[in-house]
Amino acid sequence: MECLAFDRNSETFNNKEKDHVRDFFPDLKCGWAYAAQCIDPADGNVKVLNLKKKLMEQIMVAADDLGDPT
Repeated sequence: MECLAFDRNSETFNNKEKDHVRDFFPDLKCGWAYAAQCIDPADGNVKVLNLKKKLMEQIMVAADDLGDPT
């Protein structure tokens, strides 16, 4: 479920739109997360990997340090 208080363009929580998540799920809070497609080496299938913001940032820093793999 997407939090409408989050603005994708500015990547901030600006609360301009009504946040329906709080109406239907009052115990949940909106937060940063990323989803990446990856290949599972166990079965070779494409799967969705859910990552928290901090882990995704660390992966991006490591990728920068390693450079272009091609």
